[in-house]
Amino acid sequence: MPKKVNIKEILEKGGNFEGLDLTFENFRGLVIENANFNDATMAAADFAGATLINCTFDGAYMPEVNFAGAKLINCSFRDSFLQRANFYGATLENVDFEDAFLNVANFAEAKLKKVLFKNNPMKKSDFRYALVEDTVFENVDLKASSLEKANFRSAKFIRSDLRRVNTSHAAFGDIYDEKTLYYGKKPWGGEPYSEADSLYQAGSYDG
Repeated sequence: MPKKVNIKEILEKGGNFEGLDLTFENFRGLVIENANFNDATMAAADFAGATLINCTFDGAYMPEVNFAGAKLINCSFRDSFLQRANFYGATLENVDFEDAFLNVANFAEAKLKKVLFKNNPMKKSDFRYALVEDTVFENVDLKASSLEKANFRSAKFIRSDLRRVNTSHAAFGDIYDEKTLYYGKKPWGGEPYSEADSLYQAGSYDG
């Protein structure tokens, strides 16, 4: 049986959790700054209501991780595995998800500002009622996701796939659109784009 991780002790020593097994660990409500979670195994770890500032989760394996109601500022999740991750009601500012796997992720009622999604499988993700501002979706597969009643301000959709996405009652203001796939008339008024011209290449499968 693996040795129990002493979270408090590690935080007191600088917060280096790199490569550790943090499966099911409880970080609820903690304030964590400058911590290193790179390459950690964190399936179903619980960060609900936590505040995370300048933390890195690059390469971490964290399916079904719970960030509900958390606050994440200047954090990085590059190349992490976040299938079914829960960011419900969370606040994310200056967060980098480049190359992260995000199928079936939950961002419902979250507030996102200056977030980067790049090269992401994000099928069946949930952005209902989310507020998304100054955020980039580049080479992202959002097929079968829900943006219902979400509010997108100054967002960029670049070479991404938004086919079969539910945009019912969603609001879009000052949207930049470059070669984004969408069935029918785009609700932000972008130009139609042919599937044959798609540049989308991110690895993806249904979650």
